[in-house]
Amino acid sequence: MNVSIVVREPHHLDELVKLFHATHTHNGYPVEGPPDRDSLESRLEFFAGDDPSLEILGLVACQGRADYDAQQPNGSSGNCEELGGHENERQAGDDEGRVLGHIWRDVTGNTKADDGLCEVCRLAVDPVAQGKGVGGTLLGAIEAGARSERKPLMLGVLEKDVAALRMYDKRGWTRFGQDKMVGRDGRVWVEHFYICPTEQRHDQ
Repeated sequence: MNVSIVVREPHHLDELVKLFHATHTHNGYPVEGPPDRDSLESRLEFFAGDDPSLEILGLVACQGRADYDAQQPNGSSGNCEELGGHENERQAGDDEGRVLGHIWRDVTGNTKADDGLCEVCRLAVDPVAQGKGVGGTLLGAIEAGARSERKPLMLGVLEKDVAALRMYDKRGWTRFGQDKMVGRDGRVWVEHFYICPTEQRHDQ
């Protein structure tokens, strides 16, 4: 699959809201629920965080335009159910194809930590594209950027998200702790915390 990584732009947001609704329906991610489709405030908090002092770097994975067009009969928009509910793929940009995934990190450092760690958030892949390397490609782009800028990375992942745990372990991220996360519905989750290695592993 031909996937390109681009900086998140405002024209991606409608497709990204659909993506997170699809992942929430598919496997309950994120556990606090997807952004409200009709609330600008909900979108801003979900895609930019609750601390306006942080500068957010958001990246989006897009399927190559040619690959996407080749899947569509007679150039049509395709079956909406088959495509995970993405009714109008060209909303994400005429030259990009459909949106497959998303990730962000803060680029000024985690203001709640003394060590200046940057936190990786909102890594998600469209259910119809999972298992095809999209998540690893997005994470690799964030890792490469952080290494070139000498910015350490950390993230948290819930114990229930077994595939995500395996990906971070395989990529050489190091678990350094865990805590309990209480969801809005009162459910309690175990969250594992990882830190990114300073050098790239050659077996990725």
